[in-house]
Amino acid sequence: MSEADAPPVILLPSALTAIGPLAVGSWLNWMLMGTLIVQVWYFQNHFSHDRLSIRLLVYGVMLIDIAQTVITTHVTWYYSVQNWADPTVFFRDSPWSAATIPLFAGLVSGIVQLFYSWRIWVLAPTKVMRGLAILISLIAVSQGATAIVTSIVIQFDKTQQRLLELHPAFEYWLAGSFTVDILISAAMLYILYTAKSRTPWSRTDNLFNRLIINAIQTGSITVICAGVDLALFVAFTSNNYHYVPAYILAKLYSNSLLATLNGRKSLNNGSTGGSIQTESVGMRLQVSRVTERTTDATIVRGPWGGDGKVDYSNDIDVESGHRSHKAEAL
Repeated sequence: MSEADAPPVILLPSALTAIGPLAVGSWLNWMLMGTLIVQVWYFQNHFSHDRLSIRLLVYGVMLIDIAQTVITTHVTWYYSVQNWADPTVFFRDSPWSAATIPLFAGLVSGIVQLFYSWRIWVLAPTKVMRGLAILISLIAVSQGATAIVTSIVIQFDKTQQRLLELHPAFEYWLAGSFTVDILISAAMLYILYTAKSRTPWSRTDNLFNRLIINAIQTGSITVICAGVDLALFVAFTSNNYHYVPAYILAKLYSNSLLATLNGRKSLNNGSTGGSIQTESVGMRLQVSRVTERTTDATIVRGPWGGDGKVDYSNDIDVESGHRSHKAEAL
């Protein structure tokens, strides 16, 4: 076969640029797996009575991430141990496990993004926000499906030529995930800021500030990782730099989900001047002030039995018998 007929080589045979990113990504991936195990343990200890659907979501995501950790470890082992000092490995077909990395990342990201889309649908029952929730769901499903289908297609032809042909699909997957994360973060910030502006209690300002910070932290980390993965994948096609964020992307989504759910406990412990119980950060707050008052609060249906609003339509002072205030807390 002449050089003109030879298939293009995408991956350069360099230990620094081809194997190094795999090793770094694998280390970070195992670290985040440990963090996820701790978070799931914390969830089990404090929220074991959550809805069955929420518990299945948590445990299902964890099982997927365990499988993803095994798969990525196999990829690293294949290049750095099994074929050590064999430069021809870079010219052969990729291992079967390498093709499944987008599958797991797309599956986890799609599941978590659909969960956040559901939150937005429940919290903001307006036409605009529900339209946004539908848009987020559509993009989340499409980017996740693209990653899964592309991974399956590569299994039948793992050559570098085929990988080059499928680059547009990988770019759409990463761009779609990046876009959805931005939309989710913007929507949650809007919901929280709106709820804060409508709450007359000054004591709840600190609570909403913590909710807003939590939304920024959990949303920005996946936005940054997906953006970096996309940039490295497009700009550096001859090395494996993009494998570092690709390895950990699924773990970041899972840890973001668990951080959101487990944040309910930290808000309880950190509340001052009252007892604040949250069934989800930014989803349902049940606020009960430790005073000599009796409160008749109506909580309508939501993800965990409430939709994020507590209507204090009757807050009666025990001594005077007069209604003192009416508030909505998100």
